[in-house]
Amino acid sequence: MNVFLASLLRKALQPNVSADVPGHLRLQFPMYRLLPDAALPYLHYFDDAMCLLPGVLHA
Repeated sequence: MNVFLASLLRKALQPNVSADVPGHLRLQFPMYRLLPDAALPYLHYFDDAMCLLPGVLHA
């Protein structure tokens, strides 16, 4: 993977916290539209990966 593509992926997947209350954290990924079309079929794996984090029940 070239450096430009890796940088683009890091930027596109950088979250913003839109709500942070006890027991609830809402993340937004406003730049996900920068992801290449080849990545779109794999976005559903992101929910599964988030649920693997300790304390995460739903994603």
